[in-house]
Amino acid sequence: MNTRRVTYRLCTVIVFFSISCSNNTEHRSGEIKNSTDTTVFYPLNDYLIQQIKSVDSSADFIYKITIQDGHKDSTRITENEFNEWAKKFVEFNIADPSIKKFYTQDIFLDQATNSYTFSYKCTRNDLPLQSADILLDTATQQVKRIFMSRNGVTPDSSVTEKMGWKNNCNFFINSIIQFARRKETVQQNIIVWHYKV
Repeated sequence: MNTRRVTYRLCTVIVFFSISCSNNTEHRSGEIKNSTDTTVFYPLNDYLIQQIKSVDSSADFIYKITIQDGHKDSTRITENEFNEWAKKFVEFNIADPSIKKFYTQDIFLDQATNSYTFSYKCTRNDLPLQSADILLDTATQQVKRIFMSRNGVTPDSSVTEKMGWKNNCNFFINSIIQFARRKETVQQNIIVWHYKV
């Protein structure tokens, strides 16, 4: 694929999402909001909310795999439990005008994975969501995977979460919990509703 064609296809993807996002915003709010920030972010939260709804309506079997301290455990979970785990992905909307200004967007073609990657980095350390990467299939422009990084603090520990979502398949949340006077704890949780390679 030559450079001109790649550039054209990437521009087409960006324009498509720009039009989609502005149309969706107008339809949802019933008004057009004036803003000096014309950067259009990929509609990450909309995609994830739709994925969660599709699991609620169609999944026959949802299970959770937990790996901690060398032990692996698998158990079936309910839709409510699934929603509790999944809400970590939609708690912070980087397209929200109140925090959008604290994120930078980079869009590039990753030939190694045949993906258009929308990459978002936070410019402040005190916001929970520090990064998000969305990989779109170059042929279909559909989401393949999402990777996110979150930070949090509790009274006695700090938590770093590395999270990933595989389209129509599963998601994972890997938590590194660092205590002031104890050894850090690492826990991996994988939620599966449709197995595919």
